[in-house]
Amino acid sequence: MNSNNIALTNYSNTIAATSFNIKIFYKLFIYIGLAIIAIYFAPEYVKTLFLLITLFLFFISKPSNDYFWIILTLIFIDNPGNIFWKTTDIILQIGILKFSYLEFFSIVALFKTLAKKSYPKLSSFLKKPYNIYIFWLLFLLIEGIIIGIEGGGSTGHRYLWYYYRLIVILPLFYTLPRILAYRDNIYKFCHLIFILVFINFGLQLVSLFLRQNLHLLLGGSIPTYWDTGVFYSEAEMIRPIFGVYINLFSFFSASYFYASKNKNFNSTYLLLIIITCFVSILITATRGWILAYSFFLIAILLFFMKQRNFASTVFKILIIIIPLFLLFITSPVIKSQLSGSFERLSTLEALVRGDPTLEGTNVRLTDRHIPVMSKFYERPLTGWGFSGVGMDTADGHVGNQSTLMIGGVIGYIIIVYIWFYILFNIRMVGRAGNTNICSSLKILSLSLLTLVIIHSTSSQIFGYFLYAKGEDGAFTLSIYLSMISTFLHNAKIKIQKIK
Repeated sequence: MNSNNIALTNYSNTIAATSFNIKIFYKLFIYIGLAIIAIYFAPEYVKTLFLLITLFLFFISKPSNDYFWIILTLIFIDNPGNIFWKTTDIILQIGILKFSYLEFFSIVALFKTLAKKSYPKLSSFLKKPYNIYIFWLLFLLIEGIIIGIEGGGSTGHRYLWYYYRLIVILPLFYTLPRILAYRDNIYKFCHLIFILVFINFGLQLVSLFLRQNLHLLLGGSIPTYWDTGVFYSEAEMIRPIFGVYINLFSFFSASYFYASKNKNFNSTYLLLIIITCFVSILITATRGWILAYSFFLIAILLFFMKQRNFASTVFKILIIIIPLFLLFITSPVIKSQLSGSFERLSTLEALVRGDPTLEGTNVRLTDRHIPVMSKFYERPLTGWGFSGVGMDTADGHVGNQSTLMIGGVIGYIIIVYIWFYILFNIRMVGRAGNTNICSSLKILSLSLLTLVIIHSTSSQIFGYFLYAKGEDGAFTLSIYLSMISTFLHNAKIKIQKIK
């Protein structure tokens, strides 16, 4: 074991069960309150100053407190209740140059991890896939320049800005795994994010009843094409789609902690989080996410059937579900919402009948798929890279197609290889451990497969160009990979102790 691993092992061994710290909870919500005042009720320069001070506080914070600032950043970009919708996309503007909060956060995180020696080195588990990915990414950048970054009726300035954002945002994949490398930070991170699940779910219900979200209630505005104050609507149906990545992290990590019988979290509490996450996604009527969550739930239930505590698990689930069911059937608003969700889900039956367009409702195949794949067929081997044509054609709603079109067949194979590499490493560590360790690591494998379903049916999760166009994808995936890396490392430590 190298010195870096020894240091991390010693750090982990000093940690007792990490309980929920109510003071940190109060601190977070006081800070959110201050952010609301600075962003919604103060002049623009106050907002800029407040967010820059926040970044400075993150830079000078102790490594043991970094998780707090990561949670705060996640709130800014994932917007539970749409509370900070689009408000941190531009925090500083110099002429035509516009800088976002997350861009600054990524730069500060990079300088912080380089300047302070207390952070462990990047896990060997992540180094190999990162090196392969970066190699092909650099190829795509060069290829894009050769093909040309002007085209599609746009000037090259916007494309150069994408290049800048990619270079600035990608270090998150390097810095966050180092910042979240300590088990204690992961536990404290999860204690807070679990609370946010319930708050986000409550704000979804508020949106359903009031037909508005916090962003509008606080005086914010939205473009006219977002024709509800929530996020998205179809006829009379409201779809409160926000806080989805907070939901996703919690769904996976609560399942992991439950399977590993982690003493830091009450088992009934973890089941409540899992069920709340599922219901939260269900009321958004987002078919791809509901399909993915259903796959994950069914898989872990089948998996838990083999466990000794399966009967206890079912009993606890019923205790949670029955009151929720009674609450829902007494509310006309929630009944209507669930009815709309199931109506959208019913179109999946068309797949069985051989209709991939889902009775004409699957615009990913009827509208979005065709232009992306048409360009892919023109350059199938290496794709269009970060050229003007490639960046104009990319569409985050068709993840696999956009990955093929930008990265080509070679780039797509690299993404598939990285995913199998991670799955293989999880399996190898699990096989070396006891039943408890093996069980919890199977949850990580299932979570990766669940991400693939979401990526293929709804929202692009991994690829190349999406990290330049949509910053939240890079941030959320880097946190997720950080968690997997830390969980795997601690599993190895447990195995070494057993042996």
